[in-house]
Amino acid sequence: MKIVIAGASGAFVYLEPKIRARVKTRNWTKAGMLRQPAFVEFIT
Repeated sequence: MKIVIAGASGAFVYLEPKIRARVKTRNWTKAGMLRQPAFVEFIT
């Protein structure tokens, strides 16, 4: 599998997504994060 680096800053490396999944969530936080995410299934 070829890993594609999308960018880097400081101690973080950002990768292109290769695996997609469906998650259930209660809501979004003010910071734009998922609140209590739970895995449902992989998406092909």
